[in-house]
Amino acid sequence: MILLTGEEMARADKKAIDMGMPELILMETAGRSTAAGTYSRWQDRAEEGIVVISGGGNNGGDGLVAARYFDSWGLDVKVILLTSPENLEGVNRENYRMCRLQNIEIIPENSGKIDAAEDMIAEAGIIVDAMLGTGLKGAVRGKAAEMVELVNKAGAARIAVDIPTGVEAGTGRAPGGAVKADLTVTMQDAKVGHLLYPGRSFCGELTVSDLGFPDEVYDEIEPQHFRLVDEEVSSLLPPRPETGHKGTFGEVLVAAGSRNMPGAALLTAKAALAGGAGVVRLALPEESAAAITSAAPEIVLIPLAGEEGELSSSNLEKLIGYADSADAMALGPGLGSGEPAAELVNGLLKELDLPLVLDADGINNLSELALAAGYSGELIMTPHPGEMGRLLEMSPQQVVENKLDVAREFSREQDCELILKGADTLSALTEGEVFINPTGNQGMATAGSGDVLTGLTAGLLAQTQNSEISACLAPYLHGRAGDMALEEKGSYSLTAGDILDRLGAAFSSVSKNAVRQEDKRE
Repeated sequence: MILLTGEEMARADKKAIDMGMPELILMETAGRSTAAGTYSRWQDRAEEGIVVISGGGNNGGDGLVAARYFDSWGLDVKVILLTSPENLEGVNRENYRMCRLQNIEIIPENSGKIDAAEDMIAEAGIIVDAMLGTGLKGAVRGKAAEMVELVNKAGAARIAVDIPTGVEAGTGRAPGGAVKADLTVTMQDAKVGHLLYPGRSFCGELTVSDLGFPDEVYDEIEPQHFRLVDEEVSSLLPPRPETGHKGTFGEVLVAAGSRNMPGAALLTAKAALAGGAGVVRLALPEESAAAITSAAPEIVLIPLAGEEGELSSSNLEKLIGYADSADAMALGPGLGSGEPAAELVNGLLKELDLPLVLDADGINNLSELALAAGYSGELIMTPHPGEMGRLLEMSPQQVVENKLDVAREFSREQDCELILKGADTLSALTEGEVFINPTGNQGMATAGSGDVLTGLTAGLLAQTQNSEISACLAPYLHGRAGDMALEEKGSYSLTAGDILDRLGAAFSSVSKNAVRQEDKRE
């Protein structure tokens, strides 16, 4: 599904209006959706009184429409208007006029009563934030900043119209703080800032109100940001024909593990199997092979004599031979950071051409980025911000603060798909599109979680032979499995093994939810 920036949403609005959609009707739909979504969740709180805080722009107009609906349902609603009525224009002025006709109490900024807002907000059961909307850039200032602080102190249910005031729609940044919403009702399409942290943490539950824009609205915008939903994921999953055999579902070669980190190899290989691969072969130092045999008899082991407990360039020829029969390869988890492993990684990148997932020590051991850019097969790299920072000589914090630009530019320059891991994992594709993953949780920040993602990605890649699809599906399914684990175990005790154990259930839930959504439409 499409994600828009604030600028793109403004262009979409204008295009829809230019095509003949009345602006007054669009605002009516937005305000009605906000009121209905609020009342359906908090009927009891609504009886305690509702305060709508409206700015002078279209976001504020949506709030005025919501106030009209609350009033028509017999609820006590008051409006705090952060501008003078004389400044309102067009449809905003019209909705202000209709509010006055309904005798809704409105306290404009220039009324001399604005200081009473603190008590109104403190006593309300519901507060609707319609202050600034998706056009904000930078920190909230002036009276709106004061209101943000008052709203967050209140005990009311907090509803944001389009996006919580203080969050940038295009980046998710909230440099001066933001309204901490319980529900965000956004219009037409979700925004980039709803999915990226810290903005994501301010949105609460996110719902999208369809304004009915025709498809032609998007032709000129050419959106570059997306999020997946279950229906899309289900449609992209590789087929599982009833007459298929293990060769049908692809073979994955995993080169991973070392004397000190055999578990990384095991998690990666098992995740490739759980991701649907028909055969998984695991190359690892022979001294670690015995432990793997008993833990996962389904995995075909390739024990190799390494150096200093790591696979090395002496194993290069054998690995190239095994790669000839594989459909995809996972390289790097737990491989080690010594010279033997580094020589192997760089040698394989020069010689191989099969679809490859490069992670962890596979990334850390790159002698130069040109090796990745020059790889002759399809390539997916899966760094976390620390690994990304080392590649680009940036701090992890710089990577996180500029994640969209960093991911997009890296993917284009290195001609590879990039999964930039984090609380809001990004899948950046070589054509410039970025998918922001909506699944996952803080419990997944645990050792081995990335190894599971690498194996899952390789398993999907072996089946799809499409690096773009695999780079988008894997984080979604990985996060869904983590969310299932969270429900059962909570965030404190969640392990990588818990994620791995629920991958099958994640695949199943995606397919079942997609069928339910299709049934609803029928």
